[in-house]
Amino acid sequence: MANYIFSVGLIPVQEFIAEARRSRDLRTGSAMLSWFMSRILEKLLKLKNETELIIPYQKSVERFQGKTFEDILNHEEYSLPNRATGYCGEAALETFNSLQEKCLNEEWEKLFENAFAGKQLRQIQMDPETEKVIRACFERSSQCPVQAIWVIKEVPNRDDRPAHLAQIGQLYSNIKLTRPVQIWQGKEIGKCDQCGKREMFSPTDQFKAWWEWQRSLRSINWVSNGRRFDKNERLCIVCLTKRFAAYLSEDPFPSTSRIASQVWRSEIIQSISEIGEILPPIEKILDKTENVEDPADLFYRRSFSKLLNTREVDQNQDLKDQIKSFKQALNDPLNNKLLNLKSEPSNYLSVLTFDGDSMGRKIQENWESLPKLLFEFSEQVLSNFSFEAPPFFSQIFYVGGDEGLMLAPIETSLETALAIKSLFESQIQKMTTLSMGITIFDRSRP
Repeated sequence: MANYIFSVGLIPVQEFIAEARRSRDLRTGSAMLSWFMSRILEKLLKLKNETELIIPYQKSVERFQGKTFEDILNHEEYSLPNRATGYCGEAALETFNSLQEKCLNEEWEKLFENAFAGKQLRQIQMDPETEKVIRACFERSSQCPVQAIWVIKEVPNRDDRPAHLAQIGQLYSNIKLTRPVQIWQGKEIGKCDQCGKREMFSPTDQFKAWWEWQRSLRSINWVSNGRRFDKNERLCIVCLTKRFAAYLSEDPFPSTSRIASQVWRSEIIQSISEIGEILPPIEKILDKTENVEDPADLFYRRSFSKLLNTREVDQNQDLKDQIKSFKQALNDPLNNKLLNLKSEPSNYLSVLTFDGDSMGRKIQENWESLPKLLFEFSEQVLSNFSFEAPPFFSQIFYVGGDEGLMLAPIETSLETALAIKSLFESQIQKMTTLSMGITIFDRSRP
């Protein structure tokens, strides 16, 4: 049997994830990349007794078995690195040659169809004309925005793994660096607010006609309500698909405002017993109330009036009375200097990204132990950090091996970073180091 070593990855990665204006967009971009990689690796692993993964650790792929995209969407434990390396047989050549057409493009089309299925559109009462425009835009540009790049090399056996990893790593880098630059032929209409490169979905390429259509779109009920799509927002067909796909899962996912306010929320519940009884039922109702974009607006002066003016809240007297009771219960304790409570949460939070240093070379040197240790490190991160759990209150968006992306309240950002650093050092046993970046941003301007 012929032996080959391969390396396969996805591009673009950081750019695709960064195309986000809501926390759901950020999570969906991360989940899509992991999903695409899981589909690629599943095809390769179906070639019995031929494919052997070196990185990522195979257990991280096995957890995707029998799952749908909806199953994994809001569950950060379903994360995979955007590159995989291993051995395969000759039968894999056909699989590699068809990855873009038979895997990524087909999966992208399935995601679109699920995101814009009848049930999803009925929930927001989308009008038929806009649905036609969206479907026509997708048909004109149905290629998956993520591409697979791969390289494969025949080897005499599977014994000299460090040498094979070095060779395939160099070949993969060469392919990645020398691939042709894609040219985007622009159109004379407005650009997408989220990615900044593709044009807004539109029935026309003429600026004047597009401008009139966009103005009329803002007045349609499902747009003016702003539940899925803000009336002043412009999204291309790719970013619109990501936005709608974000709602395929009914599992709740915290907004940037909720993450930013989580430390403050915990403090007032601990300090004021009455709040612990009043607040959770209000949040539960707001989570299920149509057209309430962000229940955490309840905590902030600059967005509180927007919440109260939402039609569904304004017409629900019981809910308004509960919110009034919540505000009254806060008044005296907030004025009590001994409790030292802030009047509202911070508007700021941080995005933390981390990545192992020189991982290609380190895996060559420690191919037997390092992939498993990286898998165990990511498992520990998932276990130690939770949006609802003190002391960090940090939300994981993605963690795959040595890579990760998290959001943390500004109060716990440095503690979260230091805890991850300490965890990596203890888990990886000084085989390599970890680099991390922290960016502070406003909750309403991600």
